[in-house]
Amino acid sequence: MKSDLEYIKKLGFKYVGEWCALDENEKITHNIELKQQEQERVIYAFVVCDDVKYVGETTRTLKEKMQNYRTCDESQGRDIENNKQIKKVLGNKDGNKNKVSIYTLCDSSVSSLSDEILSILKYGIISNLNPKKLWNKRGVKNN
Repeated sequence: MKSDLEYIKKLGFKYVGEWCALDENEKITHNIELKQQEQERVIYAFVVCDDVKYVGETTRTLKEKMQNYRTCDESQGRDIENNKQIKKVLGNKDGNKNKVSIYTLCDSSVSSLSDEILSILKYGIISNLNPKKLWNKRGVKNN
């Protein structure tokens, strides 16, 4: 059986960067390729080892969305949960299990989709992933 990572790569997801170790203020940071930071209307995934942990979408730039995860506050419920999950992984001292890679699906065909279709595409991707490994709560099949 193919890994979740192989599945999303087959769909056209590309590696664009990763979340990095906590800074002195306990904030996470990322190193996304400069040319990818200004992408708008993106479906993105967080990957640990070969397991897709989260699939999200944004109509803003990737840089702006990732900044939400980095500096989230109480009003950003889902972002706070992902921030906690990312910190947990980054704090793991077990080799590759302490790396959260960021992949995006963004090309002219994706960026031209309406908000509704972008969301439907995201949930279609989520429905084909292992629900026990996902941080996503909505769109996950409970098998």
